[in-house]
Amino acid sequence: MKPLGLCALNILNLFQKKYLEILSILIFQLIVTTMNIILIGIDIKPPITRRFFYTHLKEVRRMNFGQAIDAIKRGHKAAREGWNGKNQYIELASNISYINADGYTVNAEHEAIGNKAIAFVGTSGVQLGWLASQADMLAEDWKIV
Repeated sequence: MKPLGLCALNILNLFQKKYLEILSILIFQLIVTTMNIILIGIDIKPPITRRFFYTHLKEVRRMNFGQAIDAIKRGHKAAREGWNGKNQYIELASNISYINADGYTVNAEHEAIGNKAIAFVGTSGVQLGWLASQADMLAEDWKIV
């Protein structure tokens, strides 16, 4: 049987470890929240880049549709947590061209959007000019993939 002092010391050690674990989680959440504000609100290009934070925080960061569009404009791939298929995501496609009926290559250029479109990459292939559903636009479960 352990002396009472050792039992109390073990309980204190367990409490300290759990307290430190909870404290570190809270500090991490504060950092994530702060970085979310900075990443979305300010166009930063410091030594620690936006790409670094999107890459390292992609597992914890959840976004709305507007934030997901902002992310794909910056070169990231985004997906919804609620999408069923694996490896489904959207990204910004550029340098879009096609071959017309006369056999000529035409670069798709639009006055307002240039030569870009949102591409949906799914299990059946790539769909250019993907249109979001109402559910996709109102969802808060977008993430960087």
